[in-house]
Amino acid sequence: MQKSSSTTRRDFLKVTTLAGGGLLLGFSWFSAASETPALINKIPFAGSLNFNSYLSIAADGTITILSPNPELGQNIMTSFPMIVAEELDADWTKIKVLQAPLDTKNFDRQLTGGSGAIPHSWKKLRTAGATARYMLIQAAALQWAVPIEECTASNGFVIHSKSGKKLGFGELAEQASKLSVPKEVKLKDRKDFKIIGTAVNNVANKDIVTGKPLFGLDFYREGMLFAVIQRPQAFGTKIKSVDSVAAKAI
Repeated sequence: MQKSSSTTRRDFLKVTTLAGGGLLLGFSWFSAASETPALINKIPFAGSLNFNSYLSIAADGTITILSPNPELGQNIMTSFPMIVAEELDADWTKIKVLQAPLDTKNFDRQLTGGSGAIPHSWKKLRTAGATARYMLIQAAALQWAVPIEECTASNGFVIHSKSGKKLGFGELAEQASKLSVPKEVKLKDRKDFKIIGTAVNNVANKDIVTGKPLFGLDFYREGMLFAVIQRPQAFGTKIKSVDSVAAKAI
């Protein structure tokens, strides 16, 4: 197993109970940045905290990742759930990514570029998944009054190896939210990966080919005009004259 760095306030600033019952871990997407991320208050619990993302597990077992940044080709709707599920030991197909809306007041960085989505989120998401997994196992061990070493997680359940008892992550989420965040968690060795590195289909494929996702070019405002570049019909052509009166009148 690979040990991660200690979880500090810059990594996990809050563990709390999700509205309606559940576990929510808030963390900073850019904790290595020189500037502290702006506060976000559009999250499902009260209080002002220095973080811009979270991993939540609802009482019904729904697992959600908040992504402050837009998707531009790294297929984060597929890759983020796979990364979290690897460490959480959950079914990655049941983990959803919530795209945060544009909010320049509560987010200081909502950008994409340089294929940075995975490199910037890799350690954060893995640590979030591993932390949630540990807390869920701890909650189950306390409920069953058994040593934590006798409990494991698999495909969205915590299982007691000796008795065969098992509880779903959703059933344990609220109790787990009342526990302290561990100072250290162990991340899986790459040789033990079962999800990361496998070939899967992009979960957004159907939506993409049917035109459902919105992109910058889809923006429209009432009365909006469209401009195109008029190009010459041959190489080497030079501009002879330009009538810019109509263009400048817009």
